[in-house]
Amino acid sequence: ALLWFGIGGLLIHMLIFAFHHPHIIKKARKGVTELIIIGFVAAGAFGLYTYALSLQSASIVSAITSVKALFVFIIATILSYFHSKIIRETLNKTEIMLKTIGIILIILGIIGITL
Repeated sequence: ALLWFGIGGLLIHMLIFAFHHPHIIKKARKGVTELIIIGFVAAGAFGLYTYALSLQSASIVSAITSVKALFVFIIATILSYFHSKIIRETLNKTEIMLKTIGIILIILGIIGITL
């Protein structure tokens, strides 16, 4: 079902490109092209996710996909620490401690799911 969800998203993006409003060509052709690329990537990702579900239990596969949120959280924290202009966030000791606690809770949740 997830594979078909990804393929459906790809088809919708391609339909937008095929039956576009004339202003898409002038202003947002690059955006529509990127939507089509995202559709291909999403269809492939859903296909791999479905394949992973067929090989292992759902709890292990969902735990692995939940690691994605951990990486995003860690990368955002690092970016906000070293390049605060990108995220527009200044970190002090309290915020770093809260983010560290959040990372630890995510790790504990992933461990809890897999056990």
